[in-house]
Amino acid sequence: MRQKGLYYMLMMLSALLAVLAVGPGWYGGDFQGGFNFQHQLFDLLCHQNPDRSFQLQGVQMAVCSRCLGIYLSFFLGVLLMAPLSIFSKKFKTFVKPAFFTILILNFLDVISNEAGIWTNSLFSRFWLGALVGLGAALLLSNEFFSTNSKSENNYGE
Repeated sequence: MRQKGLYYMLMMLSALLAVLAVGPGWYGGDFQGGFNFQHQLFDLLCHQNPDRSFQLQGVQMAVCSRCLGIYLSFFLGVLLMAPLSIFSKKFKTFVKPAFFTILILNFLDVISNEAGIWTNSLFSRFWLGALVGLGAALLLSNEFFSTNSKSENNYGE
């Protein structure tokens, strides 16, 4: 494995983001109608629309369902990077186009919902977001796990 320390830091940060994205309902925090630090933390990244957010223990999560899917599946993808890297290497030419296709699907979902063509749900947004997070982890897996027989010192020779 290359860049071991960076991988562990990414694992810890993605775990922290996933936990914070769930919001105060995770630990039974007192919500009392105002935003707490999790909501403030994600305020610039997510619209946090209550109609598009899951609730946990009756408390709105800190992010919408799509963002929640992204954060949770990215963390899961980081945990599974070693086995995912096998597929990433095998289908290396497929990974980037698949990821961009997933991004386009998410964009089309948003646009078609706004245009009234399609009505998405909490779950459809969550699963489309989950594909983004998992795809991002799959793209990064090549950076941390290498099956090349060449060492990094003679890489490119």
